[in-house]
Amino acid sequence: MNRVLHLIVCLLGFAAATRAQGTYWEEIPAPYGGDGTLTRTENGILYAQSNEIQNWIYRSDDDGEHWQKLPHEGPYVIGSTGRFFKKDGTLWYWSDNEGETWTVFVNANLINKLLELPGGVLVGYNSDYFYRSVDAGLTWEQTSDYLQQDDRNLQNMRITPFGGLLAEATAFAGDSTRFFYRSTDEGQSWQRLELPYGFSRLFIAPSGTLFANTGDAMYRSVDDGEHFDFVDSLKIGKEQMTALASGRLLAIASQQLYFSDDDGLNWLPLNVKFDQWLFQPIPPLDDGSIFSTILETLFKSGDGGEDWQLPSDGMRQGNILSMRVLSDSVYFASTQAGLWKTNDGGEHWSCLLKNKTYQNEGSFEVVSTGGIVAVQDDRLFWSATGDAPFDDITPSDDLGTSINKVYVNPLNDHLFINTLEGLERSENYGQQWLVPDPGFYLSALGFHPSGRLIGVRNNSNIVISDNNGDSWTTVPVVPVLALGNIMIAPDGTAYVVAILNNNTVVFLKSENAGDSWTQVAGDIGNIQIWTGKLLGVAANGHIFRNDGNKNLFRSVNGGVTWQSMPDIPNNPNDLPLTVNIYISPQQHLYVNTQGLGNYRTVAQVSFGAYIMGHVRRDADAECSTPDAQDPLRNWIVGAEGGYDYYTVTDVDGGYVFFVDTGSYTVSAHPPSPLIWALCDSTSMVSADSLFATDTVDFAASAIVDCPLMSVDVVIPLLRRCFDNTVFIEYCNIGSEQADSAYVDVMLDPYLSFVSSGQLYDDLGNNTYRFYLGNVESGECGQYSLVAKVNCDSTVLGQTHCVVAHGFPDTLCSQVPNWSGAEIVARATCQDTSVIFELHNNGPAISQPLDYIIIEDDVVLMQGNKTYTPDESLALDVPANGHTWRIESKQEPGHPFSSIALAFSEGCGGFATLGFINQFSVDAFTPSWDQECVQNTGSYDPNDKQGFPLGYSAEHFIDPGQEIEYLIRFQNTGTDTAFTVVVIDTLSAWLDPASLRPGASSHPYTWSLNGLGAIRFSFENILLPDSNINEAASQGFVGFRIAQRPGVPIGAQIFNKADIYFDFNDPVLTNETWHTVGVKSSVGTHGPYENGRQPLVTVAPNPMAEMALFELNGGPFRGHRLTLLDAFGRQIREVELNGKQFLFR
Repeated sequence: MNRVLHLIVCLLGFAAATRAQGTYWEEIPAPYGGDGTLTRTENGILYAQSNEIQNWIYRSDDDGEHWQKLPHEGPYVIGSTGRFFKKDGTLWYWSDNEGETWTVFVNANLINKLLELPGGVLVGYNSDYFYRSVDAGLTWEQTSDYLQQDDRNLQNMRITPFGGLLAEATAFAGDSTRFFYRSTDEGQSWQRLELPYGFSRLFIAPSGTLFANTGDAMYRSVDDGEHFDFVDSLKIGKEQMTALASGRLLAIASQQLYFSDDDGLNWLPLNVKFDQWLFQPIPPLDDGSIFSTILETLFKSGDGGEDWQLPSDGMRQGNILSMRVLSDSVYFASTQAGLWKTNDGGEHWSCLLKNKTYQNEGSFEVVSTGGIVAVQDDRLFWSATGDAPFDDITPSDDLGTSINKVYVNPLNDHLFINTLEGLERSENYGQQWLVPDPGFYLSALGFHPSGRLIGVRNNSNIVISDNNGDSWTTVPVVPVLALGNIMIAPDGTAYVVAILNNNTVVFLKSENAGDSWTQVAGDIGNIQIWTGKLLGVAANGHIFRNDGNKNLFRSVNGGVTWQSMPDIPNNPNDLPLTVNIYISPQQHLYVNTQGLGNYRTVAQVSFGAYIMGHVRRDADAECSTPDAQDPLRNWIVGAEGGYDYYTVTDVDGGYVFFVDTGSYTVSAHPPSPLIWALCDSTSMVSADSLFATDTVDFAASAIVDCPLMSVDVVIPLLRRCFDNTVFIEYCNIGSEQADSAYVDVMLDPYLSFVSSGQLYDDLGNNTYRFYLGNVESGECGQYSLVAKVNCDSTVLGQTHCVVAHGFPDTLCSQVPNWSGAEIVARATCQDTSVIFELHNNGPAISQPLDYIIIEDDVVLMQGNKTYTPDESLALDVPANGHTWRIESKQEPGHPFSSIALAFSEGCGGFATLGFINQFSVDAFTPSWDQECVQNTGSYDPNDKQGFPLGYSAEHFIDPGQEIEYLIRFQNTGTDTAFTVVVIDTLSAWLDPASLRPGASSHPYTWSLNGLGAIRFSFENILLPDSNINEAASQGFVGFRIAQRPGVPIGAQIFNKADIYFDFNDPVLTNETWHTVGVKSSVGTHGPYENGRQPLVTVAPNPMAEMALFELNGGPFRGHRLTLLDAFGRQIREVELNGKQFLFR
């Protein structure tokens, strides 16, 4: 399959976080309320641990009536004794003072997850075993190997509200059964429950009766899960069953409360119904009270669930769904719990109305006199004063259960709302209602300064009315699938967010009061167009929006191009946010996030200065032509000052910033510094005057006129004994056409070539040449081949490598500051030895170059060597079944490579596996690429990997190490996915300017958004669901990126991605992480003890202030640990006894 990567035309931005975001944003206190998971300790203290992005923890000493926020954020495991637990890297810690101080007690490699039971008993597990400790974690007893037997990882483990432990294993697509594990004796023994795959949501009643739900029906077992009998067609979800102190069982089905007084044999409804309703996983309090989460808010009931109160005094986590800003101190806000008002900038809130049903943006509006009209529980209410009480002004035709948006014309305070009859209008605050056109409905409505009404009908047609809605005319627009909300700027320009027929989300704009509409620029993000106030327009006409992820943007030219804004604070993990946008009369920008609080800009957003210009190619390549003409698109331009702004040039080579006043260094960044040079790379700008414009143009010239092919190999999955697809992407990154280009692909000896749709020749020795034809400068393409992993000669978990070499592969000019020496490394398995060779392929003598040899993940040998032309250095190590690796520094000044490397796995057996990808497998040469993947039996879809994986528990990588990320996705839904969008927000330690998009399963376009957020868009991907076609339901995309210069030792690089299937909520991948560090020559046994396993595990390794020592195979018994300084002098000696020893 050939393809060309088409880059997004619209201007896209990202910014580096070099200045504290708090100087740009200030937080607004949220309304009362919030969601959290409750833990009740033995002494009656309640802890509520937030389920939001910020893991706030609250404490209550009076059964949940009042709450105090603790100073330290989680997430923590809160035990039954009140002890807090946390895992940090490779160690577990406990705290007896609510997180103020911490004590280490166990290695996280032994215990992945843990719980504390009443009395202080600890129960934990890892990938293979359940464990138990009765001495606060000092020693652990293995209690069950079910996880190893069943080859399962646990999805969760929890203390059931009525005694006992329940653990649920991860289920895979294609499984016929689902595994649960239960313990009724504090983890001393475990029972396996093997249920049909469709069974889930397991609940254990106080009587011991088990209940399971399939999503459509309830089943009951009285014999510990051996048999389940059908009970009722109640659709019960997770955490939707509980029991009262009386023994009565409660269940939530389709948001309705049911009860049973005969241990679940028969169920009757109660007259109680809420949206988004879950029970808290704790038993009733001493007075019989129970807790639940209703509409993302903690509620309490003291009468068996018939009446629920909001015990939120002290909790300030109400997520604002809709907000109306009257001034910078007075505003109204709705949360799922109700409608609120503040007169002092959010310091104090009063609740005006309480909700029972789900709300979203637009559920209330404020009229010009300060009155408020609001939809609540499918009724419409009015307050002339903007305070309680409210009058019910619901039209006689009723609203219907799905209607919760009301509109107010700011010119005359007329109210508009959809009812079961149609769009109704009131000209006297709901006293009378008119239905001009029965059966006519609007999904969005805006009011033009001219008095015209502009609406959206049937989600896809724009209509206008010049007689206050008595009649409507449809106006033509480009074909769309759907239209969102109408936004009208102060100057009368109208905007609407649209989904085109190809599922691209764009802006449509009208400058003539809605008579005609044009598309503005290109794809603007995977925005949920029907929910939230996505757009804000300032008094100066600047537009503000979010991208459906975590990034905010400003457009200074009516949506044609966009620049990023400083990131929302307090989002350390760069999680996606739902953001509503408002602008106050004083021109402060307000944003409401779901889970990170509410913020406004410190300064008014209408004030600033412009920096703009173009990047063009110099005509004579000597920087002497004063008027370079040919535009250079997709070049990165930065303006660095008080804040650092970055953006990408558009199709005309243009860029524009709107910045805070101040001094900036403006620079352009060529996509390949070996090919392109800038005549003037930087320029100083003093943007000191409000609304002034400074112009900075750049001219660039080609350094060399020659082609250069780059290649990228991606193997999304290698299933042993199956056919697997290998993808090879190629690009001509040179400045001239590559004539008759080709790629040689060398397969691992354990892979067998099956087929390819690309023209190829078999060169022998498992090497294949693929012909590409002529490849233009800047052109990219991709093809694939199918290879089978051999069955009989491989072991599960073995690593296999595929190497690609693209031609032409040389620069056509002299490289300055490089002697020409080039070191290559080879590894060969020969009988009882692994033979390493370092060879100088170049025509010049090398400088003295360091090399190291690594066994598994421990550096065991190092040396230094100067190489004459064609000279080799041979080294041998024992073939002991371990993974061996050699690395040599490359000759300084080499245009591409910084190291030479080679490795060997499985020589002399397979004593160790999985170490190859802990280190780099590439030497950073564009024309070469090597991809290594462990074979597997199965895998979890929608995941992310970062190569190298990093060695040791800290996932160490070298300073400056490039990271190759692979994001895999699978449509596990119930219908075909037409569009898939992958958004990956980069760590601040990674350099967005170095980004190189790679191979993929399907054609895509890509762009950079916000603070280094990469967006991959797969339009018209037509990905079937996994139940229809397992193989075709899968996809992937890869990219490479370098670290920023000067990343400090110890810096941690975290990364994860959001995967959007059409307009569903995102699927969040796992988080990868790496620690920037250097290899240390540390080991726990001699380097050449053939076949011997390490006796001692040390973590962290290397250590700083403390380390945990564990003896593999048994406890320490009188062993001695001796600490020596660099001169071999004894500093300390201690005796070791027991399985673990914490050395400080």
